[in-house]
Amino acid sequence: MRALGTHLAGILALSLDLPEAYFGKGCDEPMVTTRLLHYPPQMGVGEGNQLGAGAHTDWGLLTILMQDDVGGLEVQNADGDWVNAPPDTRHISS
Repeated sequence: MRALGTHLAGILALSLDLPEAYFGKGCDEPMVTTRLLHYPPQMGVGEGNQLGAGAHTDWGLLTILMQDDVGGLEVQNADGDWVNAPPDTRHISS
């Protein structure tokens, strides 16, 4: 995952017309957190006994996420509003 993150950081830099190694110094000794989360199917809404992670924000340069067709991911726009990020099983979001 670290190698993938480094590769994606290089692509991100190039897409911003920056040198490929632009984010490199900040990633030399990264604090890497890898979490594998699985959310089982839910039987209903608001029953109070469901499993999953609560609302949270990710920190760091990249979050690598492979969504299924269920969704649930939201992103914060420039106005500070949280909006749905529709799932697309053909892509990995980062």
